[in-house]
Amino acid sequence: MIPKALPTSKRTEWFAHSIRLLVLVSNLMLFHAIHQRAIGRAKSNSIDSIPAERIESVFGSGCRISQDILNEHRAVIDPNNTIVGHVVQTSPASDEFIGFSGPTNVLIAMGADGLVRHVSILRSGDTRDHIKQIENDSVFLSFWNGKKASDLTHLSETPNVTGATLSSASIVQGIQKRFGASISIGKFPEQVSVEDAQLFFSETQKVVQDSSFPSLWFAIDQRGRECGWLLRTSPVADDVIGYQGPTDALIAMSMNRQIVGIHVGKSFDNEPYVGYVRKDRGFASFWKQFTLQSLAKADLKQQGMEGVSGATMSSMAIADSIVKAANSLDQSMIARANSSQLPGIRWERAVGTAIVIAIAMALCFSHWRGSKWARVAFQFVVIVYLGLLQGELLSVAMFAGWTQNGIPWASATGLMLLTVSAVIVPVATKRNIYCSHLCPHGAVQQLLPRRWQWKKAISPWLLRLLISIRPLLLIWIVVVLVSRMSFSLVDIEPFDAYSWRAAAWASVFVAIIGLVFSLFVPMGYCRYGCVTGGILNYLRRNPHSVKLQRSDCFSISCLLICGVLYASGS
Repeated sequence: MIPKALPTSKRTEWFAHSIRLLVLVSNLMLFHAIHQRAIGRAKSNSIDSIPAERIESVFGSGCRISQDILNEHRAVIDPNNTIVGHVVQTSPASDEFIGFSGPTNVLIAMGADGLVRHVSILRSGDTRDHIKQIENDSVFLSFWNGKKASDLTHLSETPNVTGATLSSASIVQGIQKRFGASISIGKFPEQVSVEDAQLFFSETQKVVQDSSFPSLWFAIDQRGRECGWLLRTSPVADDVIGYQGPTDALIAMSMNRQIVGIHVGKSFDNEPYVGYVRKDRGFASFWKQFTLQSLAKADLKQQGMEGVSGATMSSMAIADSIVKAANSLDQSMIARANSSQLPGIRWERAVGTAIVIAIAMALCFSHWRGSKWARVAFQFVVIVYLGLLQGELLSVAMFAGWTQNGIPWASATGLMLLTVSAVIVPVATKRNIYCSHLCPHGAVQQLLPRRWQWKKAISPWLLRLLISIRPLLLIWIVVVLVSRMSFSLVDIEPFDAYSWRAAAWASVFVAIIGLVFSLFVPMGYCRYGCVTGGILNYLRRNPHSVKLQRSDCFSISCLLICGVLYASGS
């Protein structure tokens, strides 16, 4: 049977909506291109953008940076064009070392005698307050003065800024890496102690560090014999970030390289989360099934590692760092040059989310849609599982991050499934399934009592004010994205509040205000304040898709402005 052609009205509707989606995708591509070009420009122009006064304050009046390159360093010349020194930036070598929230590019100025004269921060993606604390520290930046390049790669002690430990440690690592060190000093400077070893090997009398692999320590008994090995995840896995930062863990092995236990040590991560991991017996016993060699090749997905409930991101980061450290030691022992394998996508972590999405589809498109008890029961599932346990909520902040920096496919499988359902279903069926069935904050509003709802119509002036909230927020979001302003978009939405152990106060405030408002106006936040919902509704195909809407005017205007900015090189 030959399928019937779509009616002309349907074809027009699909064509108009396809144009709408094409404009939106073009906007996202321009946001990404503008952001990536700005990053590249910041990296390439860091030295050229240094004020002349800074160079003169280090090398003398009239000195300037030349275009000449000496051993990958930029030469500094005086008014007579005589080379008086050189400058170097740590980026891109330092870009892999993340402080509290990003890498830092450091300027190092060296005199003609090869000694460091000046160290300062050129650019940082780290937290503003942490970097300011480092710049105001009287010791950290001056510590490097008078040292030779060779000294920078062999430091027995390194400076540390209290209150900005993680940020200052990443700067040290970046400096060392830029001058050719293999990075033996990590973010956790403490040494392995006899007490640490005695947690696993009670007969330990002293510990000895391996000379060729600094993360490996040997437990020695009173007769001078080795009774076990101790492998630290730092500094090998200092770049494995949990919820807020890396965690140091100790892996204990018997003499036949069998794992006998692990100990979770100090952490820059959210301490309550790490505390859950320390107390979880299942997480600690999981590792005893491995030898060093099998652990080095372990696929945590296949081995059934699901993390610790309530601290999934932190525990999986610790698990990844354990595997990475074992892999690095194994490679060192067998002299391999292969790099550590990145963890694969853990599909089992997304199974629960997929099941919730499937149930939502069933409720949305079947007779169960009219069942009150099924709807209420499912709303509690969405709030507790997707919201409080998984923290998987779609948000403008998340989409903005993906637009600028790319999608973290391996660690955001559940969010990707939610995104696909939130985008595809409204286009195909005209129903916004995410807002109506899958959003935890929306589910909370649906469960609110109706007794306080306003009976009278909203006054015209208040209605105009409410209607203007979402467009104004959307304009602000575009400004932040295009200008690369240091503003956290998390703060204008309530969704981060569901990560309740580490929620930002601004998100909690927005969540509370939105829910209080929704007590009086049904689904008040969703109707007037939710930018994410507004974007998803914009994607939804509807009977008015063939008409030019105000949101289309905004999208087209945004496309034109971003196009002009990109074409002009701004």
